[in-house]
Amino acid sequence: MVNYLAVTGGSGGSSGRLGYLWANDEGSTDYTPDPNYSYNSSGGENTIHRDGTGRYEINMPALTNANHGDVQVSAYDATAVCRVKEWAPAAGALSAIVLCRDISGFLVDTRFTVTYMKDLALRGFNGTRSYYLWADQATRTHYHPDPDFTFSTVGAAPPFIHRFGAGNYLVTLPGMGAGGGVQVTSFGGGRGHCIVASIRSSGSPQQVGVRCFNVAGHLQDTRFTLAYAR
Repeated sequence: MVNYLAVTGGSGGSSGRLGYLWANDEGSTDYTPDPNYSYNSSGGENTIHRDGTGRYEINMPALTNANHGDVQVSAYDATAVCRVKEWAPAAGALSAIVLCRDISGFLVDTRFTVTYMKDLALRGFNGTRSYYLWADQATRTHYHPDPDFTFSTVGAAPPFIHRFGAGNYLVTLPGMGAGGGVQVTSFGGGRGHCIVASIRSSGSPQQVGVRCFNVAGHLQDTRFTLAYAR
C-alpha cells in the first residue's frame, strides 16, 4: 500500500509530534533532505548521516524527550528492503537507525522514506481513526503491546496481537472499523522483512494480518511497527 501524508496543522495546534523525510541521496555521508519532501513539526531541520553501506542515522530535532512513538520506513527501490533497527531520544531529537539490504540480505545503499509519529498517526494533526503500535514480542502467542509505544485516536481498549505460528500475526485494533490503510516496518538488526497480508473489509473491530519473512522467503518471527489510518 501507499501512504501519502499531508500535514494539516502546525506545531502549535497539537501536542503530537510528527516528522517525515525522503532520504534521496543514498551515497552521501551527511546531508539535509530536500525540504519539499521533509517536515518536522518542531520547525527543526531534519538531517541524515550515512554510517557505512546501507546504515543510516536519521536525526529530527526537538521531536522527542523519550523513546516512544512510532517509526515507519519504506525502501525507495524495488531491489531493496529497509527496516528500523532502533530509535531513541538524542538531546531532545529523534534519532533513528535505518538498515537497508538487498534481496540476498546484504547491506546496500538505497533511497528510502521515514515517518515518525508521537501521539498522532498517519493522517497528521487533524486526522481521525488512527492507530500505531510496536509489536515487540515476536514469539509470544497473545499479548497487548507496550502502551508507551501505542496510540489510538478513539481511546478504545488496548490493541492485541495474536501469533498463529512463525512469522504469522493478527493485529486487532479496537474502535476501528473496516477499511483504511496500513503500513508495517520490520524492527531490529535482522535481515528479514514484514508485509501487510490482509486488512478487514467488513465488520469490526479492524484486524490486520502481518507476515514476516527471512531472506529465503520463509516465515520468521520478527518484531515490527504498525501504523493504521482511516
